[in-house]
Amino acid sequence: MRGEDRIIKNLLHLGAFLFRAGNRITEVYGVNQQQFVLLHAIVSQPKITQKQLVSDLLLEKSTVSKIVKKLKEAGLIAVNISKNDRRTTILYPTNKGKGVCSSCMTALCDWNLEWLSSLSGKEKDKTLDVLENLKTLVPKLMAS
Repeated sequence: MRGEDRIIKNLLHLGAFLFRAGNRITEVYGVNQQQFVLLHAIVSQPKITQKQLVSDLLLEKSTVSKIVKKLKEAGLIAVNISKNDRRTTILYPTNKGKGVCSSCMTALCDWNLEWLSSLSGKEKDKTLDVLENLKTLVPKLMAS
């Protein structure tokens, strides 16, 4: 197997593992992993628009709309229509949403510390460098 094939295979396996683990951790707080990712983005950037979420998170518009609807129904976010452009939806976290986000983040960080505990500091730094380099490639790939 070529090196590139092994990289892709490992990234896909790791992605699937992290997705399942994320769902297992976040479901305790009433959200799934994808809902948490959007909620975290909204808590981190109050007044973010749905359009900006689509762009930032590289998700389909319909996926973001469905998740926003569920987060709103759960009382985790508030949704307002822009006064300047009625087509623009502005999203705000509620206090409940901030609490759920904080609880999920604490649980995910605790899990992450345990999961990566066998790596040395140098190994963690090297892994982070590689991941950040790979992340810079995403916008280039999305544009093509």
